[in-house]
Order: sequence, then structure tokens, then C-alpha cells
Amino acid sequence: MYVWYRVQHDDRDTETAVRTLMARVACRTGANARLLRRHDDARLWMECYAGIDDDAAFTRALDAEAAVRDIDMFIDGRRHIECFVADGDAAARCAHG
Repeated sequence: MYVWYRVQHDDRDTETAVRTLMARVACRTGANARLLRRHDDARLWMECYAGIDDDAAFTRALDAEAAVRDIDMFIDGRRHIECFVADGDAAARCAHG
């Protein structure tokens, strides 16, 4: 699962909020999480999550943590959630668009 967005400020407060969100989601779901920034645009960020067993449960946990942490106050625009699966993966089950 990939979540990308533009942050209002590439600063410590934003990074702390996002990394806290990611850590809480990882603890709740068992997913592996990492944060990326676009190489030529430090304000375009992407959360990458792997090892998700239940897409619907993961998405609920992600949305709940984002609401609790008020992540939208750090975002310029909206968060885009996308799911990719390996070619030929019979379990292609991404439910959140």
C-alpha cells in the first residue's frame, strides 16, 4: 500500500507526526512501514507499507490513526492511497482507492 501527498512544510513537526502515525499503524497491523520523499521535491512524501494481510483492516487502522493524529493539518491537499500487487498475484484485493 502506498500513500502519497504533499506536505505543507518539510519540517521536524510534520516528520514526527507522520512517523508516529506510521509506527502506530505498523504496531496495530504488523505491516512494515517506511517513509520516502521525492528526490526533486522535498514536500512530496510517500508512506510505503508492506506485509499487509487484510487490506480492509489495514485501511481502517490507517484512517483511524490519521484522524487521531490530525494528519490533515500537515497536508497540502489530500492523501492519495494506492495499492499495487505483483504481476500474477491471485490475491489482488485492493479495496481502497
